[in-house]
Amino acid sequence: MPTFVDNDVDCLRSTIKNVSGSRRTFTFLPPHGRSLAANEELTFPGDVTTLIHKKGFKGSDREAKSLLRSIGEGRLKIVALPSPILVDETTLRTRQLRLNDGTLTTQEPCWTSEDSDEI
Repeated sequence: MPTFVDNDVDCLRSTIKNVSGSRRTFTFLPPHGRSLAANEELTFPGDVTTLIHKKGFKGSDREAKSLLRSIGEGRLKIVALPSPILVDETTLRTRQLRLNDGTLTTQEPCWTSEDSDEI
C-alpha cells in the first residue's frame, strides 16, 4: 500500500516558458491572459492545453490555435506537462510514466511514496 505524501503534486502541473526574447502578452493563457518577461516560466495545475480548451467554449478553438502558433513560431515553449497516469488492469495499481536519462520507467504517482519499475 502506498504512503501518501502531503502536497507533493508537481507531476500534475504544466510549465510553459516565454522564449521569444522579450516581454510578451499571451492572451490565451488562463485565466484571462498573462504577460511574461523574456525567459519567464509559468506553472499551472493540470495540462495547459486542457485548461486553454476549458477557458471558454466559444473561444477555445481560437485560443488553442494561438497556443500552437506561439509554440511553432518559437515564442513559447512547453517545459513540462503532467506525467501520464495509468492503472494496471491486472494488479489495479496506479502508476505514472517517468523518463530518466533515456530510460522509461513507471513509478508510484507523485503524491505517494516513490517506487520505480523499469519498462
